[in-house]
Amino acid sequence: MTITRSAFGAGLVVSLVLSSAAVMAAEVDGGRIIAADKEPQNWLSHGRTYGEQRFSPLAKITTANVGQLGLAWSHDIASRTARGVEATPIVVDA
Repeated sequence: MTITRSAFGAGLVVSLVLSSAAVMAAEVDGGRIIAADKEPQNWLSHGRTYGEQRFSPLAKITTANVGQLGLAWSHDIASRTARGVEATPIVVDA
């Protein structure tokens, strides 16, 4: 069996993409979640910290400027589920 150049090239591209994605992935372990208050800009777990407080210490959004917030993006999921989506986004800015 021989591998054509295009198949080899496609395989190489896929390998490079997957390996670069692994390098860019942030390392989040138990120790980092326990110390989550040292990284207030990140939401490392379901409740942000190991204690699941779900509180953000960030102070850029205040009662004075909250009215200036707007919708950044949306996705219509009505055709996929009647329940909606119940989730907490996990955000890690490595």
